[in-house]
Amino acid sequence: MKPDADHNADSGAVKPPTAELEIFDHHIAIADAAVENVRPRSAVYMFSVHDKPILLATTANLKHAISLRLGPERSAHKTDYHAITTHVSWRYVNSAFAANWWYLLASRKYYADTYRSLLAWRPAWYLRVESGGARRPPSIDVQNRAAGCEGTLFGPFASRRGARELADWMLEHFELCRYEEILRQYPHGQPCAYKEMGKCPAPCDGSESMEAYRIRVRQATELLSSMAPLTRSVTQVTELEWYGICEDQMKRAAVEMNFRAAAKMKAQLASLAERFDSPMRGWGPMDQWKYIALQRGTTRRWIEPWILVPGMCTALPPVEAERITTEGLALVREWTQSLNETSSPARAGALADDVPAMLTYHLNRSRDPGLYLSPADLMREADVVRRIEQWHDHGETGAVMEFAGETVQPTENGPTPSPES
Repeated sequence: MKPDADHNADSGAVKPPTAELEIFDHHIAIADAAVENVRPRSAVYMFSVHDKPILLATTANLKHAISLRLGPERSAHKTDYHAITTHVSWRYVNSAFAANWWYLLASRKYYADTYRSLLAWRPAWYLRVESGGARRPPSIDVQNRAAGCEGTLFGPFASRRGARELADWMLEHFELCRYEEILRQYPHGQPCAYKEMGKCPAPCDGSESMEAYRIRVRQATELLSSMAPLTRSVTQVTELEWYGICEDQMKRAAVEMNFRAAAKMKAQLASLAERFDSPMRGWGPMDQWKYIALQRGTTRRWIEPWILVPGMCTALPPVEAERITTEGLALVREWTQSLNETSSPARAGALADDVPAMLTYHLNRSRDPGLYLSPADLMREADVVRRIEQWHDHGETGAVMEFAGETVQPTENGPTPSPES
């Protein structure tokens, strides 16, 4: 059984510019517009003067939105779109997630220079770890761009503060260099106060070899990969390999009556446990960043699965919710296979940053109606099936929808529209 298909606009409608076809799949010329042909459904829509957009917006009720702006009951105190609009284009959506995706694509296309300022979310942040080269020491920094960067990237994080906190924890836990301008002077750098406090082996002045320092940076990178929510394969901090190493070192130091070292190891274990249970969601090594997002379908009887990779969101065929109970494992394996077979587009461009930022926004909303599954989640198939059942049975799919927003642009053919809430 398949969900109802969307009906296209009247066959007599004026054909819109070809450039719109890839985003909007319904079009009418307002001279022929009959509001009864528009469904009262959630949608991303655009008003245009021939091929020039003047309004791009999302709505939970397209029929009402068009009537409010173009119909006879339109407000006299707001912009008269009826006087300047020649075409209306739209795409029906079933969820806030889908609305945000299509709004992102449309805003990128029609407002290429300013589109990020029009979104409900901001660019995500990343922790970059670069191993350096023959003449360049390792470096650790925080940035808000992922596309085209060298080194190992961890993210996405909703804020610079979140990325910075993880970077500081990494520097503290592994006693890494905090002043790269000094480290670049190796082996003739002037050591900082952290060497005197016993919190840095001082590779800058040659007290530690650069090769030994690179090994510690690599160990830190491996630990972050193993404990990241995106790729974490264990459920308890005590199951991490690094936790066992620290615990053995602590016990050995205690036996040798080196209580200062034992206390240091104990503090590291406590710090590791705290970071393992951090509320920050969804981050991990970006070269493994993939997600499955489950959203409401056309009705509550349907689930719409999406695949996310940097640079692209793809909707899989919708499935009936009742199949989760009878065929849950098979569905999860089918979605996992599709996820594994999907790779980032070769020319993802800025979308390589935009898609992780959009998902980060949804993951960190206090009340989001979707369910988001990472590769680590999908490894625990039985748990995932139970989570999907609970997600659907508890009614999250019917939560109130919130959309990306509304964008207007001045037009030469009429007054300058102003944003409306």
